[in-house]
Amino acid sequence: MEFIKQTDIYFRFFDTSIADILRAIDGKSLMGSMILSFCCIDHLAQASKPGLKTDREDYKNYVRNYLGKINPKYCDLDNHIYAIRNSLIHSYGESESSKKLNLGFLFSTNEFVSSHLSVKVSEELNLLQIDLPSFISEIICSAHIFFKDNWNNHELLFIWNEKLIQIYTKQNQYKLLGESHHHLQYFDSMDDLAEIQISIISSLRSQLMKSKSPFL
Repeated sequence: MEFIKQTDIYFRFFDTSIADILRAIDGKSLMGSMILSFCCIDHLAQASKPGLKTDREDYKNYVRNYLGKINPKYCDLDNHIYAIRNSLIHSYGESESSKKLNLGFLFSTNEFVSSHLSVKVSEELNLLQIDLPSFISEIICSAHIFFKDNWNNHELLFIWNEKLIQIYTKQNQYKLLGESHHHLQYFDSMDDLAEIQISIISSLRSQLMKSKSPFL
């Protein structure tokens, strides 16, 4: 079995799944950045069953157990996040999961700063508001926690990494992107992570606002 250091796996993940989200933002594909953000949760959830097929419960467990550590609101929104994932990835619109919850959702780059992850309930629709910079930063920070929690479980990381390599490195190349890797920092406490998240949100909001999208 080839030996791959944890730091290599760490950088490979950030240079693919996370960096692709940032590349989409740089290319002004905000819908692309949203879809890739939900895919990123899928990739992280795969580690719960390395080498095996995962399902909706694994996805929702990651939302609760890791995103929930960054923002406790996720602990009650695991079904909502999974439903939006299905809507964006599978149907590019309404999904069976969103129908069951009577769920609509709005993303914004700057309009939902104070109402991020709030649900507006009405007779017609339960509308989840998502601040995109906060959402992406929470995914990035949850990945930091995932690696910190599993740093000594080399077998899990190796098997999981093998699956990701099949997805991302068919051309057998990977390059560390200096611009995206200012989000890649080691941290020793949740206070450190909170400071990192503030920096990430500020950077992402600035990038997203440059898109000048009439919808976001």
